[in-house]
Amino acid sequence: MNEKIFTATDAHSVTMWSAVAIAVILSAILVYLYKIKDKKENKILRQVGAMLIFYGVLMSIGTAIFSYWNNAKAIDLVFKETSVETAYGTLNYNNIRDARIRVEGQTALGALLGNTTQNNPSAGGSSARRPSSARGGSTRLLVVVETSGKTHVFSEDNYDIRAVLGEFRKRIPKK
Repeated sequence: MNEKIFTATDAHSVTMWSAVAIAVILSAILVYLYKIKDKKENKILRQVGAMLIFYGVLMSIGTAIFSYWNNAKAIDLVFKETSVETAYGTLNYNNIRDARIRVEGQTALGALLGNTTQNNPSAGGSSARRPSSARGGSTRLLVVVETSGKTHVFSEDNYDIRAVLGEFRKRIPKK
């Protein structure tokens, strides 16, 4: 078998740049609120509004930082003859106990909207890869467990996990 590479997508770059844009816009509004001169009664409302906008700026910056960090951690998966290189290190095929796909974190809104069958082809849903926001907040994860108990988790937001699972199943020795 030859070497096969699965490239990580930059699914969170849109989130990161959107958060940066929101932080810049909110910062401009914040500066404007502090620069305008107004009556004393409106000053209190301006200060409360500025405080709320400042929290929005902090949340936007935090979202941008963590989205960037998530993108930086998602590296390409390189399947070699006897092992695979992941962000967690090199994983030997002989040390793999289990590899499977799990659905995690469906939100209450997703359950109310009836998005429970979208992830399950056997329940009539589509197996096509969609961002987690289109699935009611749930995320499909490829979980690979070593015999030592160490777990490697790959999100479908970063990889085509069905293809990666197929590659794992082809290369894991039958026991």
